[in-house]
Amino acid sequence: MNDNQLDDLLNAPLIAVADNGFSARVTARARRQRLREQVPFLVAVLICAAVVLPFVPLRQITAAIAPLLTGMPASLAIAALVLTFTAERALTQR
Repeated sequence: MNDNQLDDLLNAPLIAVADNGFSARVTARARRQRLREQVPFLVAVLICAAVVLPFVPLRQITAAIAPLLTGMPASLAIAALVLTFTAERALTQR
């Protein structure tokens, strides 16, 4: 057997195994458990944000960021947003 035949065998889709919904139930249970584990963290973040937000100087922050954004080419700003969202997605999938 040569490498191409082995690659073909390894890349061929497997036949479906009837499990009467077992894998779907396990996946659903794992998702629910993960959500239950994340809820306390999300609640803590929201509480901290609610406590800190009144003390954040939003006008000064906006005034400091505005010149950077207006002087930046639109394509660079879009690329920065895409990279930010991509990095956030990659970190959440870890």
